[in-house]
Amino acid sequence: SWGDGLDLSTPAALRPVVGDAVAEAAGSDEAAALLRAEVDASLQAGIFGSPTVVIDGEPFWGVDKLEQAERWLASGGW
Repeated sequence: SWGDGLDLSTPAALRPVVGDAVAEAAGSDEAAALLRAEVDASLQAGIFGSPTVVIDGEPFWGVDKLEQAERWLASGGW
């Protein structure tokens, strides 16, 4: 995966990670349009980095914050 330094930018590179069907779908025009729409929506929402998770309007940015997001979900917030 990207966390292991692999280049996952092509269907051929994705195939060993996600399988044939998902790799081919990821390379489609429809997937490109969906990705563009999601990136545009993220930018409009003020998201500037990945991964970002927004829960109840509270943003958690960065891999190191995913544990905090899990605690938020378990406790219902601070």
